Amino acid sequence: MVQGTIERHKHGKAISYYGFGRTSMYACQYDQRFSYCLYVPESYEEEGSTTYPLAVIVHGTNRPAQEYRDRFVDFGEREQCVVLAPLFPCGIIEPGELNNYKYIKFHDIRFDNVRVGPDAVFGDVGAGWSLITRMFAAERNGLDYYVRARYWLKLSADHLTRDGRRPTEVELTGLARHQARVDASRLLCCRALQSLQDGESDIAQASLAKWHCSETAQGIAWWAFDTLGLAMLEPGPRADSILEPAYREAPGMTISGGASEVLLDIVTGARLLEDIDSGA
Repeated sequence: MVQGTIERHKHGKAISYYGFGRTSMYACQYDQRFSYCLYVPESYEEEGSTTYPLAVIVHGTNRPAQEYRDRFVDFGEREQCVVLAPLFPCGIIEPGELNNYKYIKFHDIRFDNVRVGPDAVFGDVGAGWSLITRMFAAERNGLDYYVRARYWLKLSADHLTRDGRRPTEVELTGLARHQARVDASRLLCCRALQSLQDGESDIAQASLAKWHCSETAQGIAWWAFDTLGLAMLEPGPRADSILEPAYREAPGMTISGGASEVLLDIVTGARLLEDIDSGA
């Protein structure tokens, strides 16, 4: 057990100390099947006049909502915004169902109409979209999928050249084709991250990067299985040189990375609007 001192606000007039800083998990008053936790900046005062933007951080399929909230504590303090991490539980209506919140409509639920109660709203309703789009760009840069793609392609090449074996022309062509996609993924990632660093985040640019990187990683995994067969599941010279994770992760890669259709819809929608604005 690690001992330490945790500083907490005292009770406020309307909010207990569990409602400051890293809050407890609260049931949504609009629909108590859903819940959320917050990070409220240290500067927040119940009777203050400061307006705080709201950053909504939506979890992935494994639903670590509080972990996501904790990772954005520094962001909340730096940007002076309230971080809200909702929890959309598994098994709503359908036992064992995992993907309900990834759809706009699921049975009787409209996920674009799940709202927090009026007492939990910070700032003006609808005023946080610019911040939310910045958060999308921060999350949707594809870097994690680029790293997977690059590593899996290297392991595939190692398997094809093991024990002095020479790859066939077809195998070399496949390696070259996927290497070109990996290089393109790197360029798209770098552009998205550079734009974020320069304060010019572009959700369409970031979505394109994540779409390309997740599709590339999935394509390499399937190509490795088609080329190597069950050999891809065998360890290589090093203990960590096994492609089994690629085979296991590939089926859901273009869903957990952000559904490809959704990412492409963001890209095409943004570019069409640019054409309209420019009079093209």
